[in-house]
Amino acid sequence: MQDLKRTVRPDRVGDVPFATSLLAIIAVLSLMAPVTGQSPTPPPSERVPVSIDSGERGIDGALAGDPDPHEASVVFSEIISVGDAPWLQLSLSGTRLAERSPTNHGAFLRLTAMQDGAVQFLNATSLAQWNGRSAFFNGSDVLVELFVYPDSGTSRVRIDEVKAGLAAEGGLASICGSTDERELSDDPRDARASNGCTAFLIGEACMLSAGHCSAASSVEFNVPLSNPGGNWNFAHPNNQYAIDPQSKLTFNQGCSNEGMSFGVFPNSNTGLTPRQAQGDGYVLASSAPSAAGSPTVRIRGYGTTTSTNLPNSWNSVQKEHTGPLTESFGTTVRYQVDTTGGNSGSAVILESTGEVIGIHTCGGCGSSFGSNLGTAIQHPTLQSLLANPAGVCIEDVPPAPAN
Repeated sequence: MQDLKRTVRPDRVGDVPFATSLLAIIAVLSLMAPVTGQSPTPPPSERVPVSIDSGERGIDGALAGDPDPHEASVVFSEIISVGDAPWLQLSLSGTRLAERSPTNHGAFLRLTAMQDGAVQFLNATSLAQWNGRSAFFNGSDVLVELFVYPDSGTSRVRIDEVKAGLAAEGGLASICGSTDERELSDDPRDARASNGCTAFLIGEACMLSAGHCSAASSVEFNVPLSNPGGNWNFAHPNNQYAIDPQSKLTFNQGCSNEGMSFGVFPNSNTGLTPRQAQGDGYVLASSAPSAAGSPTVRIRGYGTTTSTNLPNSWNSVQKEHTGPLTESFGTTVRYQVDTTGGNSGSAVILESTGEVIGIHTCGGCGSSFGSNLGTAIQHPTLQSLLANPAGVCIEDVPPAPAN
């Protein structure tokens, strides 16, 4: 940059008119703006040890006077309380539930948040799908109930710790200008991942996100506003889905060279897939368009607000903003659209068609110049992931790219 400064004269730069050269310098500065990965911003939490053990519990039909085999009974209940925690997730890895068989109906858990009455049901299959964890519950108290059917053998509830929420913290901002201009949105196709990233639905249960978001274990749709202090509120367990670990396919070699495809199991309460519940999914473009003419793009996602001018209650809930596509070359798309930490994994949507042209991954906008960026939809590795799905995504073929 020192050489550029030495060539500046009042009316010209070298042999190029000054106004033209100034535009060129601004373009260079835009490309040289600090680029930072918009890392996921999971809600702050701590692991709290608890000691819950139901022992072996069951119902012997003969001893119980031949109860109705189609009617389950509560054989254990306990309320888990953690101070004034804004939310809880239970660790159930030590829990064993009798499985359903041709001769009995097994056992199941009913978990109820005392704050809002949200309920999650888990049987042996869905407990395994959730990898021995519960959904996220709002509030500091969760009622745990074990239901068993007669002659189903014994089951046991063991809980050694819970993950408890702490006060919200700020996140990395990449606002293109001095003011965060994002607005609230409620598109049913976009989900918040458990680690704070954004993911978007492209099939029956298959989704896309950023490569550095691979630590996510679940996603939730229809996320409510956060508390006034910025602490997350979670969607009802009917809207939370466990990620199938076998379905995760990722690559992560930098801001415009990363992506992740994955699928989720049907909801443990409703049995519905996300598309059945949400009603729609995104259509992928075959490639990102040229940036000539600065076409408008839209980004929706679950970015933080605790470091911007927006209300704390908008923190990590769905918001959107539009702006110009400024660069489109190779596997990179750049745009001047407001984002913050937590927007990683958002769909980059071409406004004129509604098609996805990329996955947002990194921030680079500043108060006066720069642009945010992502991986273009035509990236060869991303296309390979889409063509070779795994896990629950194998039978979940997304719509064909638009022509």
